[in-house]
Amino acid sequence: MELAIIVIKSYVLIGYALSVVSLLIMAELIDIKEHKFVTEFFNQSLTKDHLARSYLLTGRDLGSKHQLVKQMNMVLNCSANKDLVLRAACGTCQSCRWIELATHPRTPIYLRPDAESKTHVIKVDQIRELQGELSQSSEFFRIVIIEDASSAVLNPNSSAALLKTIEEAREGTLFMLFAESRSSVLSTIVSRSQVLALNNNSDKEFTEAARELSDELREFFGSNNASSRLAQLMKAEEISSRENKDLVGALQILQNDFSNSADLAQADLVLQYEKAISSLKSSVRPQLVLAELFLLS
Repeated sequence: MELAIIVIKSYVLIGYALSVVSLLIMAELIDIKEHKFVTEFFNQSLTKDHLARSYLLTGRDLGSKHQLVKQMNMVLNCSANKDLVLRAACGTCQSCRWIELATHPRTPIYLRPDAESKTHVIKVDQIRELQGELSQSSEFFRIVIIEDASSAVLNPNSSAALLKTIEEAREGTLFMLFAESRSSVLSTIVSRSQVLALNNNSDKEFTEAARELSDELREFFGSNNASSRLAQLMKAEEISSRENKDLVGALQILQNDFSNSADLAQADLVLQYEKAISSLKSSVRPQLVLAELFLLS
């Protein structure tokens, strides 16, 4: 009887230890300090093997986008990660050293506008060349980076070719698209990509009126009236007459709050605020934008 109890306790302790180790491994895979939400999102996606085919990273923080892709590239190609459990990149194997020095022969693959093109667009022929490269088998996990996925660079024809490439790419291929905002990207690309915001706006970039309005909205969302549809509509009407730049700034401040949280439950809110900001910048009536946003918040 005592032996059975000891065995059971041993299994419990082993299970607990494995859980702790698993959590530690997950927490150390990716670490972008300025973006806790994105860090947690990709840690869980990597650990659970739930990576999408394509991600659209919005916002002006280009440095963090490149750092994120670099860390993911190292984790996915590290020689230490040949078993079923992903670990943090070792940093010392040949693949890690190549990626650190930006000399890896197979990854990442950059898709940029033709240097000789006067229109500064990515041509269909370039994407066909990419298709040919990706059709070849590789021992490495390949990440394709498009540093400007806006409609000015990816026109309807090249976007259609890119979507076909994403759909037909071999397993072990990931597309990372960058843009300042989702509204600058063709809807066909947005609809096929997981959108994540990496904002790095300083408080100094916002007007005093925007900061005051963000405080006012925080107070409203924290009140008992926040769940009342009538109160939401009244609040939307009340603040819709403010300067558009202050409305956009206030929503960006609140979006930053969500983006800097490690709580994945905030994911939908980050995207909803991104849509609202894009709509306001596109001159959609503020009252309509705010009324819809308040309902979702």
